[in-house]
Amino acid sequence: GVAAVSPPGAPARFQLLAPSPNPSRDGQLTIRFNLPSTERVSAQVLDVQGHRVRTLATDREFPPGTQVLGWDGRNNAGVSLPNGVYH
Repeated sequence: GVAAVSPPGAPARFQLLAPSPNPSRDGQLTIRFNLPSTERVSAQVLDVQGHRVRTLATDREFPPGTQVLGWDGRNNAGVSLPNGVYH
């Protein structure tokens, strides 16, 4: 038979954890996610209309386990975005 074994501490499936702090303070936000194995990840921040305002990662390789991306509340041009809801 064949058995798949995840590295110690790796989750069984992808998990996106709640961003913190929420709401963000001083425009700083930490985004954590868990990967079951080495994966290529793309991450973007969207406004409420679904427009991409910031790209955090593009096809970037991450190892298994808990990973962290930060967002400084700015768009891709480096301009601070207004308070609001972002996804």
